[in-house]
Amino acid sequence: MTINIALVTSGAVVFGCDSISSETDYFLRPLDYVVKDEGGNFVFDEDGRVTAKFSLDRLQNVVTNSFGGVTKMFSISHGGVEAAAVTSGLATIGGKTISALADEYCAQDPAAETLAQVAEDFLAFMRRKYGEVIPLEYQYVPEIEFLIGGYESASPFSGLYRIRVRENTCVPVYVKGNTGVGWSGQSDGVERLIFGIDGQLRSQIMLAVNETLDKFQRESNENFARILRELMAAADLNEIPEGVNTDLVAKPAFVLATGSFQLDIDYANLPLQDAVDFVSYLVNLQSGRAKFARGVATVGGRTHIGVVTRSNRLRMLSEPELVHRNVGFGNDQ
Repeated sequence: MTINIALVTSGAVVFGCDSISSETDYFLRPLDYVVKDEGGNFVFDEDGRVTAKFSLDRLQNVVTNSFGGVTKMFSISHGGVEAAAVTSGLATIGGKTISALADEYCAQDPAAETLAQVAEDFLAFMRRKYGEVIPLEYQYVPEIEFLIGGYESASPFSGLYRIRVRENTCVPVYVKGNTGVGWSGQSDGVERLIFGIDGQLRSQIMLAVNETLDKFQRESNENFARILRELMAAADLNEIPEGVNTDLVAKPAFVLATGSFQLDIDYANLPLQDAVDFVSYLVNLQSGRAKFARGVATVGGRTHIGVVTRSNRLRMLSEPELVHRNVGFGNDQ
């Protein structure tokens, strides 16, 4: 997993990401699905083996390993388009890192003229690379997602697009002067800060409320039917008199309002330093949740920040240079 942030202001696009990469695999608790007899004992065949039956949606995607120092942010500028991307999902394709494939894309001709064209061309390029290794129609192919943002020479505005390789979608997030923040990857902490609630919590609340409403409606209908039967029996009636409305009240639709607790941030007019600090804060917030939670941390490591402006390609901030410290045990310094 990862956390990717892209903030679009009126003067820049600021990217942020963590630097941990995770390895995952599909797991299942087999004993829950092994065929048993009426006495609850496992059923063995003549070779002493058992049979497990389960639906594929019971498979769980579990993190098996994670490591840091991964590059998830890179330039994909072409021609007059200053563009950069951050990636989440699959870290390599055919033994090549996503950043290495991005370098291959940038070396291509011809140059794109709009940010939308860069996003669409990059999506097509990555699908070709992915399809050379894994059939994209396969159901359990892991997704690769990118947030792509920047400027184009013919437009005064910045923009941000979201592409998903397996899904084959390129969706504009902020274009034509719209500003705001977008994210991808593991983002529950960021969502709670910005919206006051994250998607998983929202689903759980709606499920609990709707189950309660269903139970209330069912019990109310049963109670109404009982009262009606008793009234008819007391009045010695065999049928309901004409003109009596016995329509029951329909279950009310429950929709948890979104945006009610959203932070009011003037994204368009954020000074560049504030924009950098804000993106860094969001990445560190998600990294902190992963660090202190039980299990393998799937977000964390060094926080990387990059800035794209109209006049500059992706500029990485405060990135350390490679160093060689292990000089051996000799005294010839």
